[in-house]
Amino acid sequence: MFIATATLTPAKSSGVTVTLPDFWCLACGTEGGADVTLNVALFIPLGVALALLRVSPLRAFVIGAALSMAIEAAQRVGVPGGRVASVSDLLTNSVGTLLGASIAWHHRRWLRPSRGAAVVFSVVSMIVVASFLGFTGWALGRDPYRPVSFGQVGLVQSKGAFAAGYGWYQGTVSRVLVSGVQFGQTGNGPVILFGSSGNNLHGEVEIDGRDERREFVPFLSVQGAHPRVPEMMLGQKNIDALMHVRLRGSQLRLPGPSLVLRNAFVAPGAVHRTVRFAVETERWTLSSTAGTQTLAAGLPVSLSLGWTLFQTVVHVGDRLALVVTLLWLFVLWLPVGYWCALAGAPADAIDRRVGNLQRWQFVAAGLVALLLTMWLVPRAMGIAATLPQEWMLSVASMAVGVFLATRFYHYIPPQ
Repeated sequence: MFIATATLTPAKSSGVTVTLPDFWCLACGTEGGADVTLNVALFIPLGVALALLRVSPLRAFVIGAALSMAIEAAQRVGVPGGRVASVSDLLTNSVGTLLGASIAWHHRRWLRPSRGAAVVFSVVSMIVVASFLGFTGWALGRDPYRPVSFGQVGLVQSKGAFAAGYGWYQGTVSRVLVSGVQFGQTGNGPVILFGSSGNNLHGEVEIDGRDERREFVPFLSVQGAHPRVPEMMLGQKNIDALMHVRLRGSQLRLPGPSLVLRNAFVAPGAVHRTVRFAVETERWTLSSTAGTQTLAAGLPVSLSLGWTLFQTVVHVGDRLALVVTLLWLFVLWLPVGYWCALAGAPADAIDRRVGNLQRWQFVAAGLVALLLTMWLVPRAMGIAATLPQEWMLSVASMAVGVFLATRFYHYIPPQ
């Protein structure tokens, strides 16, 4: 039912004009990398359910491929509206089913491994988690436009106030200040700037009135070497202000976070507003002043935002965002604690004191790997240092893994 709801309901229009991907495209569009991840994750529960029904992983793969083929065939003929079929969906859905079935089919091998296997799992999990967080740290870093020797130096204003793929902004942008350079225009429509902006972006935009549509409409776009993915885009979505920044992950078609300032455009009519923004390597800020009312929002670019790279359903500021953020680091470090606890103390240890000593040696090694990863990755990748709540959550997730291994290991039937 969940898969049918996610794949066979009409897609909601965002008001953004996009080019439909080719059927044979494997990672299409500016968010193609996230779509691949979502498609795999969507079919993992199906694979798990089939394995629980004693369906082998190979047969589960065939079932997942057949179901995906039926869905793609329906989308190919336009059912439902707004959906686009692609061979990427067929492949990733099938892989997701196979992955879910394989995990569930061999779950005792993962949950109750031998001591030798637990040692391997603990070492591999530490390396994998550290590498994965290193990748997400890289992807969350800014990717500013670097002009070549004969390229554009500094920012210049476009002669036409038109942001390709987006609606025409109905408010009047009277003045724009970006990185100390002032621009202005008469009439409505967005301000489009081209050229190099440097590592940090900061400035303000003065606006009279607002746009009355609900979809995202930019009033400022700073274009670099990638016209389809601006360095920074600032606009209005319904009554909120929204800012999106080009990150290194966009090279792999991963979306990343956006900063939302709630109720920045709640006042109707021809109200004069000043929207201020700052984009730094470690933190983004956004504020709006209308009359005597000032609203502000900030976003530290830290490792806990890694989940925004791999999905397009939940956004920063949504009600589910806090839950997803908590689960992000928790799910990553829990297996490390679990396998480290199992690697040090076999169930049949003759001398329990020796077994406990070995267990805590492995747990200490996992904790050292956690501390080094959470400290070094932000420094190496140029993002915000690990926040106190991220430290606490990571250590707590490892502690939960150790607790599960020491308390509930014997309740799992052997392979």
